Amino acid sequence: AEVLVPTRRRLTEMPKGTPREVDVDGHRVELTHLDKVLYEDSGFTKAQMLDYYSRIADVMIPHIKDRAVTLKRYPHGAGGQFFFEKNCPDYRPKWMKTVGIYAESSEREVHYCVINDRASLIWLVNQSTIEFHAPMALRRTIDRPRAIVFDLDPYIYAGSESKGAEPALSRKAFANKDGLWKRLRK
Repeated sequence: AEVLVPTRRRLTEMPKGTPREVDVDGHRVELTHLDKVLYEDSGFTKAQMLDYYSRIADVMIPHIKDRAVTLKRYPHGAGGQFFFEKNCPDYRPKWMKTVGIYAESSEREVHYCVINDRASLIWLVNQSTIEFHAPMALRRTIDRPRAIVFDLDPYIYAGSESKGAEPALSRKAFANKDGLWKRLRK
């Protein structure tokens, strides 16, 4: 059986299970364990994940470009144990960009991966990175966010609130003297 692997303009076929070096926009990237199942329920493989990220790269990269990205890696698939990785792996390709940011909590510089191109994205996906967490600030101005995001998780009904109270509670959380809630609704 054949699986698809990413290239810039079109997809090419590659035998399952065989590590291969491919050209991704002028960079050599070794792809391994292509038949590894990442999502047990659907049988979705690493090769399919690589294909997916290659297809969305042109849309995704502008949103994470020039940012210090934290990786969420799943070496045993999405249902297995995962870990967050802030330091870009030491064994990364020479062309992979990084940015050093001092972390007060550990009193040392952390060298984050910077994903400015498809090759960097594909290399990291091949390392079983499924999620990419990018800050709202660019790497050179990490102390100046360019956007603000409100993560409004679904309200959990505790039973003591009246029916329909959750939207009012959310609005109350954003209400202030400047009418932030009213401006958000426009």
